[in-house]
Amino acid sequence: MSEQSWKGFCRLLSFICFFVFVGSLSCYAADKQVDAVWVEADGIRHEIFFSTFSEGTWSDPVQLTDDYFDNLHPVVDRDSHGKHWVFWTASDAGKLTLHYTSSTDDGWADIKEVPVELNSSIAPSVVIAADDVLWLAWAGHSGGQDDIYVTTLHNGEWGKAVMVHPENEVPDILPTITLDAAKQLSVRWKTFQNGAYVTVQSTWDGRKWSSPEQVEAVETTAADSLQAEKDIPVPEFLKDDDRAFVRLY
Repeated sequence: MSEQSWKGFCRLLSFICFFVFVGSLSCYAADKQVDAVWVEADGIRHEIFFSTFSEGTWSDPVQLTDDYFDNLHPVVDRDSHGKHWVFWTASDAGKLTLHYTSSTDDGWADIKEVPVELNSSIAPSVVIAADDVLWLAWAGHSGGQDDIYVTTLHNGEWGKAVMVHPENEVPDILPTITLDAAKQLSVRWKTFQNGAYVTVQSTWDGRKWSSPEQVEAVETTAADSLQAEKDIPVPEFLKDDDRAFVRLY
């Protein structure tokens, strides 16, 4: 990925993450719990921060990274034991990898790299199922265009990375992995077709991923989302931030 393409991709991802962030806040009630992760620049590179909202109050922000990587695109989920899992893109001299950490009784575990055999991995998305199997999706490649991959983490063991869609010669970017109320696991992402990006979706049947099908892209403007937000305060450390991700439990 060229430097110009990388910068354009980051701008697009930040724009979409802002939609997710402000759109989600509109439906939160004060008695809900919310986790937030976001990016702040320290003058040299970008670092990942975390806060949680519980019983009507946001916790003090915690800085999760302090290293030589440029850290971007954070996401978070929580398992059945209340442990937080945070993933993000770590960039070092143009090499893109996925890093993660998890909360402990007295802080946060050492940062680790997701063990995948790809030349580039970017834009993670995470969801944890009721059985505490962690599902991770991201865009990556070993030369050529980005594809969408999924792997799992269960009982400390990483599964094999699997490409969600058939091989192709177009970029596949910006995956979002979700579990619906019926516990159906799905991945949505953007793929390039007929000169433009379209949103497609694949679902997991317990054995394999379905063929991607085009679906309607769901996007909300920042202004509409902020006007609808009433039930939870937007903390000062997140106001006007376009590189944040929040999750409601």
